[in-house]
Amino acid sequence: PERYLSALLQQILRDPDGLERYWLVENGIENRLLEVAEKAADLEEFIQQVKARQLTRTRVQRLLVAILLGIEKETAWQLLNSGPRYLHLLGTSERGEQFLAGTRKQREVPLVQNFSRVHSLLKRAYRADSVEHRQAMLQLNLELRATQLYSLLQKRWPGGGRSRDFYEPLRRCNKC
Repeated sequence: PERYLSALLQQILRDPDGLERYWLVENGIENRLLEVAEKAADLEEFIQQVKARQLTRTRVQRLLVAILLGIEKETAWQLLNSGPRYLHLLGTSERGEQFLAGTRKQREVPLVQNFSRVHSLLKRAYRADSVEHRQAMLQLNLELRATQLYSLLQKRWPGGGRSRDFYEPLRRCNKC
């Protein structure tokens, strides 16, 4: 939480005039964020002081993640309106693998299991110069940025590359 708050405050205080361009920052909430950023001692206090009657805790948390990741309103709406352009499989059981293999031809959205092949998979699924491909790349870049920032927030980072999506193996669940 301390590292998250520090990274968040850096983002908020670095460009106070640009806060309103981020997703979910509206109706003057940027003024509240700046005011609270000056005083908050920890993450919980920060969230509680930003929260208001018309602004729930969950919305504040989403808003803060959007600021940290640099998700601008236009990008967020573009991604939300287009829907997912790929699915990222994190783990599966043997039964799940059988299901995925059986439904492979019915899938309308590519399923990414191995990030080392994600670029060729997306080019194959969507023409490289298409709107869908650009949206898929936007989604991919956002996911990779989130992974990299997450690695910066870990107390005990295991080392290796910060884009662990590219080298972390698919998790197998034998008990499922």
